[in-house]
Amino acid sequence: MNVMVGGCPRSGTSCITDALSRCGLDLGQRLSKIRRKSTHQRLATEDPVFVAANTQVFETADCDRRRAESFFDSKIQREGVDRVFDDKTDPWVLKDPIGVSLLYPLWRKVLNERGIKFRAVFVLRHPSSVISSGSSFFSIRPDRMAKIWWQTYQSLLT
Repeated sequence: MNVMVGGCPRSGTSCITDALSRCGLDLGQRLSKIRRKSTHQRLATEDPVFVAANTQVFETADCDRRRAESFFDSKIQREGVDRVFDDKTDPWVLKDPIGVSLLYPLWRKVLNERGIKFRAVFVLRHPSSVISSGSSFFSIRPDRMAKIWWQTYQSLLT
């Protein structure tokens, strides 16, 4: 089964994605190539094309879900979706914590229309751990990281 992984950054999405990859889900050739070249202890788990597609939606739609949906229906659906999946074989795993979490209804719609079967996994970690880790990792104030945590999970529930 194909899987999309989302959740707040620093919540454990990389750990889950890596575990699914080790169980045989395909990360895709682009990401596998990046991982082979990496000398970092922490391996990349985000497909750059998938992240770029999500970022393009956010920037174009100014993070407004209604505007994002019309953008998905036009440009991304025609140009970007095929590119996201062109280097993957079933079963695959895709991760972009914020992109999957905030744009999940749109990705679900697009993939269902294309007949692509998948499941979504949303990683939930205690907010104090995420805030502490995220504040340090991203060099932002704890109250800003708390807001990111809250907005990520609130978007999944609305």
